[in-house]
Amino acid sequence: LEGSEGPCEAALCRLKDGRLMCIFRNSSNVPYGHCWSEDEGRTWTTPVAMAEAHSVQPSLVVMDGGLVALSGGRPGLFLWINADGTGTDWQAVDVQAHHNECCPDETIGNSTSYTETVGLDDEHLLMIYDRIPHSWSAIPQDSPETNSAWVVRVGIHRDAGEAGEG
Repeated sequence: LEGSEGPCEAALCRLKDGRLMCIFRNSSNVPYGHCWSEDEGRTWTTPVAMAEAHSVQPSLVVMDGGLVALSGGRPGLFLWINADGTGTDWQAVDVQAHHNECCPDETIGNSTSYTETVGLDDEHLLMIYDRIPHSWSAIPQDSPETNSAWVVRVGIHRDAGEAGEG
């Protein structure tokens, strides 16, 4: 697969059909890789690149009804939703664009894109992400800017197969 760093920063989950799915980083700015196991991890399918999702430390959660949510990014911050629970087709939600629209005084130009996603119930999850306004550099002492962590509650609209902020 494309990328010189991976596989690394892996996330593992059990899909509703009982298979294990692993999603992993290959390098910054390249697609995640993913593979499946039907025998409790003894053997795995050949890894393939994900067309829809990319880059650093994937975070996975499987909701009670089987829907799979994946967060990460770089560039950007995204939440990808797999409504049918197979881990194959993903709908992207641009969390960075949503944040910038809702919080114009604290827009995200840079983020580590390291996230965490936790299921609350079958219709809601929390996604945690950061904002680093000076990229990887230290914040100048005279700057009013701060690094910050954000938590967003996401509601899953099952009928439309879409996610939106709750």
